[in-house]
Amino acid sequence: MDSSSSYEPLQPDIDVEIKQEPVSPPSSDIEEEEYVTSDLYGSPHFPHLTVKKEEPTSSPEASPNRSPAFEDRDAGDHAAELGLLTPKESTSPPPDGPPTSIQFSPVHSPMQFAYAMELHAGHSAASESSGDSSDVNFSPTAESDDSDVCPSDEDLLSSSDSDDEGATSQKRARRDDSGWIKGDYSPSVFPFDATNSGQVSPSALPLNAKEVEYFKLFFDEELVSEIVTATNKHANKKVHDRSLPRKLRLRSWQETDVSELYCFLAVVFLMGLVRKNTLADYWSKDTMSETPFFRSIFSVKRFCLLLRVLHFSSLADAKDHLRTIRPTMEKIEERFAAFFAPFQDLSINESLMSWRGRLSCRQYIPSKRHRSGVKTFVLCDLHTGYILRFVVYTGATTAVTIMKELGFTGSIVVELLRDFLDKGHSLFVDNRYTSPALFEFLLSRQTNACGVVRANRKGLPKFAKKLQQGEVDSYHSNAMLALKWRDRRDVHMLSTMHGLELAEAEKEDRRMGEKPECVLEYNKKMGLVDKVDMQPSFSESIRKTLKWNKAVFFHLLDMSLLNAFILFRENAASTTTFADFKRQVVSQLIQEHHTEHYTEKSKRGKPTGDHPLRLTARHFIQRLPPTGGQGSRTQRRCHVCANTTRRPKLRKETRYMCVECNKALCVEPCFKDYHTLKNY
Repeated sequence: MDSSSSYEPLQPDIDVEIKQEPVSPPSSDIEEEEYVTSDLYGSPHFPHLTVKKEEPTSSPEASPNRSPAFEDRDAGDHAAELGLLTPKESTSPPPDGPPTSIQFSPVHSPMQFAYAMELHAGHSAASESSGDSSDVNFSPTAESDDSDVCPSDEDLLSSSDSDDEGATSQKRARRDDSGWIKGDYSPSVFPFDATNSGQVSPSALPLNAKEVEYFKLFFDEELVSEIVTATNKHANKKVHDRSLPRKLRLRSWQETDVSELYCFLAVVFLMGLVRKNTLADYWSKDTMSETPFFRSIFSVKRFCLLLRVLHFSSLADAKDHLRTIRPTMEKIEERFAAFFAPFQDLSINESLMSWRGRLSCRQYIPSKRHRSGVKTFVLCDLHTGYILRFVVYTGATTAVTIMKELGFTGSIVVELLRDFLDKGHSLFVDNRYTSPALFEFLLSRQTNACGVVRANRKGLPKFAKKLQQGEVDSYHSNAMLALKWRDRRDVHMLSTMHGLELAEAEKEDRRMGEKPECVLEYNKKMGLVDKVDMQPSFSESIRKTLKWNKAVFFHLLDMSLLNAFILFRENAASTTTFADFKRQVVSQLIQEHHTEHYTEKSKRGKPTGDHPLRLTARHFIQRLPPTGGQGSRTQRRCHVCANTTRRPKLRKETRYMCVECNKALCVEPCFKDYHTLKNY
């Protein structure tokens, strides 16, 4: 019985009057009804006996104030056996004689009543097991104390406490049988050889390599050439589609090459640094927001055309969501693993690529910056933040072999660690992945693990329900520590590499004081992952108006640039920021691969704006390049003569232009006026 339960006063359901003086029993009929279970005043269920009594007949010996006596021995003994009444006088009748009169007094407390019910339940069970259905025989006494028949309330409380302790020890024994042992233990951490950790292959890069060379470790000319081939093939197929309108821009498609695609990637990187609302804003001639660098690399038409026909593969597996980009994705992942050897500590994180269109595998993660998009599981080196492997989540078609005993998330962990098991690495994961089954598997593959675990995970021990702030409840099983620690809320941890030692929190920790070592190390390691995940998010190259497979490609592009930055910083011992590194890559790609034919010349007609640098930059005059129609005598309308506000406008043709401004101008005086006067 639970000693913490509170009993309300219970009234025995027996219609009996009590009197101290014995009297001669009047005739009465007593009917024993069946046992009923009911809720009384919110108390636990108790079976009780209902005794039905008729009014006694008049007798000269019986007074109205005197209590009747029971002639039915079975009913009387049954009531006394239940503890509802206390026998005052009892005589043992002969086997064949008339029933003996018995007088009863009420039970003193509800707790005694409950105790009597338990005694009755035990007696009934014993009688049934022994085959004896006889009632309990009370020894005849003239006067008897209540304490001789029923224990006191204090005895019941102490009995309840002992019952609870017995039940608790039985539960504890069951938990021990399941493999969890209460208390601390000393872990054995697998050793790790860090001799080659972090080193790039010596033949991969020269000693004085530039930033763009680190980027080309992952996007080399071989990979870019494959993308160029797939893009040209896809564009030519579209061009020869007779259903396309004749005047569609795609009809003017010219095949691209490796150098142009590198320039295209450079412009995409720069768009991540220079944020604007729409794609057209990058080519706007508005004097307040103009960015002429983009026009100097690509015309808006050519850039949009490349973006439209960009293609990666023509695989026909309709069941694979990533069929058009999977070959490129696999080659990038191979390069990630080829140029970096991780340190001991690893972590698995979720990276979210922004996407708000219709997609069956789109995920919603409120903790991420974009919240909605395509999820990527990423394995990172905690020492540097380098991305080792990744798996793009596509629902049921995700490229992972499901292990039934580990579930989907556990199988993701095993897939990402495929090349790093049995080497003594230490894995830190959050509660989405942590489970006793996964940690046991990692132990069998010589991999340490630590992580926050959800309280309802299968296989955890039964922790104490309530802990004071700072208290710890711990168990261990199979070289694994499971603990519950109370901070501002309950924290549940699993670890195969920590004991129950407490350590003082460092200054960086918001809440000082002693904390379990596994909690402190987990917070420190996972904080590094969050910083790495945040770093490229402020300059992502992704655009809102893309198809989702192209969005995945640009996400892989950002991941490649991040890994290139980490290698550059580690090998060159540089303090360059990620944004500065990105600018250098853009600049070096343009210098190496850009040529003038990528910039489409403007059509004739009235210009839509003015050049903001026309008054300050260096300008040179040259002849207009020949065209197919006019040959060497190409002429265009003079921009100043047609738009001047200082003299009458003229429709005058000229053979000369400013190369930097791309304006047709008369040699005299229009070229000078255009570059020296604000209002020409």
